[in-house]
Amino acid sequence: MADLIMKRLSLVPVCLIMLLVFVPSFTSVSGYTPPTEYRGTSPSIPYWHTWYLPVGAGYVGAGDVIQWHWNASSNVTFRVIYTIPPELQTVKIDGLQMEDGIIANQTGWYQLEWSNSGPENVTVNYLVDLYTPVLGTNSVVAESYLNSRTLVFTGVTEGFATGVLVGTDSLHLQKADMTGRNWAATVPLVEGRNTIIMQSYYWLRPFGAVNFTLTKTVNVTVDTVSPAVSIVSPSNGTSIRGRAVQVYWNCSDALGLLKVDMRVDNGSWVTVNWGNTLGIGYTPIGLSTGEHVVEVRGTDRAGNQVIASTTIRTNSNDWSLGGPMYGLPSIGIILAAIVLSLVAYFSYARPRPDPQPPSAPVEPAADPKEPGLP
Repeated sequence: MADLIMKRLSLVPVCLIMLLVFVPSFTSVSGYTPPTEYRGTSPSIPYWHTWYLPVGAGYVGAGDVIQWHWNASSNVTFRVIYTIPPELQTVKIDGLQMEDGIIANQTGWYQLEWSNSGPENVTVNYLVDLYTPVLGTNSVVAESYLNSRTLVFTGVTEGFATGVLVGTDSLHLQKADMTGRNWAATVPLVEGRNTIIMQSYYWLRPFGAVNFTLTKTVNVTVDTVSPAVSIVSPSNGTSIRGRAVQVYWNCSDALGLLKVDMRVDNGSWVTVNWGNTLGIGYTPIGLSTGEHVVEVRGTDRAGNQVIASTTIRTNSNDWSLGGPMYGLPSIGIILAAIVLSLVAYFSYARPRPDPQPPSAPVEPAADPKEPGLP
């Protein structure tokens, strides 16, 4: 008779939905939506009566977690009901309190049920969270490059996960160290591409030792080999006429070069090329007269770096023999000075004619018409 009453009562939608509050009661991770929280106290449940709490505002998606914590004023029978089909209803659990949860294996209408089989009225204080479980990581970004074969992998798991398994071989995952909802594990990796597998597992205590897992993978590439970097030209010790210098460099990396930087005389690094540069490139620069140290730095996607350097001497002084005009202005001035000197020398050094004595004065002839002459 009691079973018949319970079945009939289960068909009556006696539902009192308490205030729906969105509270981020779990540790936040990227892409995680705070749970829908149901918190309150049930109405007084009479003898042989049942009180229902629907969750999910109409339905719960497959894979979502219903987690609860409740305590009753007297012994009650508790179960989780999935309305269709009825065979997915959980077994009955008798007790005064419970803290656990369940992962929905199918999308549908779910509700929690408390039945009073005792002689006294019963009330239930409850806290129920509905959320999509997330296995988050906070130490590695998907598709990133690493320069170490040993990775300390850390992250956060939500809800009532019992633990987290981590590794690169699905058949040999290792248990991570758990501190609350935070987990950490050391994962050995190999050179090249690696797929890291994470599995959070849940032990549903009242319904038997059943493990449900949430699996997530992250792909990373390990590159512990530094890029090959060299300066092709100018070679070390080269003297260059003028300020313009063409620096030819060779940078390559087996798994992809991130960028090429250059600096002069320990100045600031300047990026001169981005992307998967493989082979020879060149960069024109201008330098003042003197000795300079030119450095080229190659960085691969894992952060490995190699620096190549060369020491050169530039001369941009047009008056210098080593300058861009080969000292022609200076040579011209020197030649002009020599010519002027020679002209002056020959002008003053040639012999002068001896001075001639002055000629005797000549007496003028007498005028025939002068009076007194015959």
